[in-house]
Amino acid sequence: MSIGLAQPGRVVEVFASSSGTWSMVMTMPNGTACMIAAGENWEMLSRVKGTGI
Repeated sequence: MSIGLAQPGRVVEVFASSSGTWSMVMTMPNGTACMIAAGENWEMLSRVKGTGI
């Protein structure tokens, strides 16, 4: 679903299924990965044009 870079050099990914379950995984620069969160009822939100954050 999404991916982002966290400091220092960690990658955060969000995986979501069509049934609504989701998982968040963080991968360290050395290749070690761990699940940092999981849940149910994932919902996609539409982007709204604006000035941003």
